[in-house]
Amino acid sequence: MRIIMISSMNERSGSSRRFQALAKELALLGHSVLYLERGSPRRTEESPGLTLRFTREARWLPATVLHATASNSAAALFARADVVYALKPLPNASIPALLKGLFAPRAKLVLDVDDLDFGYYPHGLMSRVTRGFFRLFPPLFHLVTTHNEILRDLLVRSGIDEARIFHVAQGFDPRIFREPGPQLEMWRSLGLEGFEVVVYAASLGMTSDLEMILPALIEIAAAKREVKVLVLGEGEKVNGAKERVAAAGLGPSFVFPGYVEHRLVPGLLRLSRVALNYMEPTLTNRCRSSLKLREYLAAGLPVVTNLLGGDRVFAPYVEEVFSTGEIPAAIFRMLADPRADRVSRGKEFVMARFAWPVVARSLEAGLRELLGGGLQ
Repeated sequence: MRIIMISSMNERSGSSRRFQALAKELALLGHSVLYLERGSPRRTEESPGLTLRFTREARWLPATVLHATASNSAAALFARADVVYALKPLPNASIPALLKGLFAPRAKLVLDVDDLDFGYYPHGLMSRVTRGFFRLFPPLFHLVTTHNEILRDLLVRSGIDEARIFHVAQGFDPRIFREPGPQLEMWRSLGLEGFEVVVYAASLGMTSDLEMILPALIEIAAAKREVKVLVLGEGEKVNGAKERVAAAGLGPSFVFPGYVEHRLVPGLLRLSRVALNYMEPTLTNRCRSSLKLREYLAAGLPVVTNLLGGDRVFAPYVEEVFSTGEIPAAIFRMLADPRADRVSRGKEFVMARFAWPVVARSLEAGLRELLGGGLQ
């Protein structure tokens, strides 16, 4: 298959990393993939059959979106494609895909809806605009993919025929959990050697619930001086968290290294003792599927987490909590007894069900069926 994949996000977005991974896996399966994305050209793992093109970002978001819409449209119109796969019902991905469909009517148009983007804007213009896009774009595509049953139900209620919705699981890259060993040098440079480390990894912007779990992490660090808290990620919530930690007198007990290359993260996870994952139980979060939960389990870590939406499938393999108030006790239990057998079973489970090569083969089958007329 010749596939054009158009990301509406930049390369550091979790959604974009998911889409990038699918592009690489489809190329490894022998398909020709043109991948279009916002951001600066960068070195990346090359795959036969994968072509990457980037649109530079402006300082003003509307200018970035307009530029990306025009650039992606031009690239798509001049490329041959059997399938055009757009990430999110946003204009800089959806409009180029739809234009391609007008000029290449045999091409099948697929839209990946991985989030309720308007849910991150409680009120105002951005909420209304993104909600409008959510209603406008999906019905115009031949197929809509999603990774979450609650999100699937919302799409059906919005008027999408259930037969035109295809499940593509949230996955993770198993290769980076098999290749490099622990990042000992970085670990030491961060001052973590000799401590029991509790790790929380997330994109620390508007989608993160860092401010909700921070009191629990402060309580843990205050109760056990041999514990350090490693907060991996970058975003606008980091500075506020640092200020609250410093005000509690626990600055040395928290480490905020900022952005860490994704390929280095597994090594840091392996050196940690317990991982924390928590999302506020809102409708928006119930429509998400946690990448970090899958990566924690793949790294062989005991995980303290709440379980929303489709992530309930992980209940046998994690220490489940139902509120932030339960987090400290759960962390202390895992530090005392990590339940190695459960951790091992959890690792086997995610490797078998959610590794990107497994997910991509399922997507490939769905696209072939779409091209053959089976999904319409």
